[in-house]
Amino acid sequence: MVRDTVLRAAWWADARTVGLSPEQRVVLLYLQAVADRDGIVQVDTTQLVPLMSHGTGRLQAVACVRELERYGLLGLWCVDGRTWAWLVRQHDDQPSSGALALPRCTDRPAPPRELVLALLGQQLGRVATTAEGKRASPRSWGLVRQSAPDPAKDIERVWDAWRGRQARPGACVLAEPVQRQIRAALQQATADQLVQLMQFAYEADEPAARFWRGQNDQRRTYLGLDNLLRLGKLADRLQLVEQWLSTLKPAGDDGTDLGPLAAYRRRGPAGTQTTFDPRPARLATQAGTMLRLFMQRGESGVRTHELAEIALKYSSRISELRGLGADIIVSERNEDGDNVYQLLNAQHVQHLLDLSEQQMDVLLSDTDGNDGVD
Repeated sequence: MVRDTVLRAAWWADARTVGLSPEQRVVLLYLQAVADRDGIVQVDTTQLVPLMSHGTGRLQAVACVRELERYGLLGLWCVDGRTWAWLVRQHDDQPSSGALALPRCTDRPAPPRELVLALLGQQLGRVATTAEGKRASPRSWGLVRQSAPDPAKDIERVWDAWRGRQARPGACVLAEPVQRQIRAALQQATADQLVQLMQFAYEADEPAARFWRGQNDQRRTYLGLDNLLRLGKLADRLQLVEQWLSTLKPAGDDGTDLGPLAAYRRRGPAGTQTTFDPRPARLATQAGTMLRLFMQRGESGVRTHELAEIALKYSSRISELRGLGADIIVSERNEDGDNVYQLLNAQHVQHLLDLSEQQMDVLLSDTDGNDGVD
């Protein structure tokens, strides 16, 4: 739905837009008009083609979007075969309430943090700080929930997940300091993530979880909420949880997490029909970067912190590579969670890199087989 967007008259003379062609300006205006309050919009070239000059089509629309990305006016990423754009708000003139207020579409994915920081850095001409990234895209740091649940219920969920694992749950009291602690953690994570963290701490057979449960030199346990929800370490711990959860998925006969469904690609949200995609698989940018690093390192492997520098959700990218046939194992586990991953069948997955070099960037690929962006 196209919405009324408030722009200053100076927008037409802004240094960041003055060099754009008329078509590029029209495309940018259209994307701004369909973006939500957080500047998130799905890029669909079928909607952009009518904005192009007579005789041009989807390739010209793709070229316009790519130029806007090159100018640092938007950032692109791909989720479930769909391309999304994050627009940096140049001005804050849009009303936050009333008829002209833009809605927040919580079903749209938040832009990756590294994309936000890179785009801000391009506009600022320097390295953007995390604080600037949070102000520009609070959803990327989990500061805006995907929905609007009752905070009290979220606090109770996290509390019950922890209390239920205590030797004397009836003696545990949800005092105000504990509520404040959980509430602060919910500013960085969802209730589901914190509940999974409790499950990881008490059930996972992982070095960090065992350490918390007393398998350390001091024989001390670190299972109190004050330790588990330490804000400075919460993001890293949630990465460990996500990695652990990915190992719980049953493996199929073909050695992948998807089993016999590995040949199928879901082309819509959960619950929609899955169809066979006969085309060769293509690598996303982050997965391709990881695969190259695995091949360069060989038997020495790649550590967790190196993978996290490529993608915050590195375990998801590893799952993608495994689904494409890469045999990636954890060759060394460490108590601090900085494990070592190793690729065992480099010669069998070289074709994935060769293929990705020959095809269009997956962020601007068309899942229907046409030229352009979905």
